[in-house]
Amino acid sequence: MQGNNYQVLDGLNAGDRVVISNILKLQDGVPIESETQASSSPF
Repeated sequence: MQGNNYQVLDGLNAGDRVVISNILKLQDGVPIESETQASSSPF
């Protein structure tokens, strides 16, 4: 870890989606909205 940057060396595959912002808001059972869904939302 360097600042807010984390190097991922293993465990991800092409096409996997990862959380890159608002990580502290993650909780079990809370739905996650992708950036494409958020940007197309009228709200």
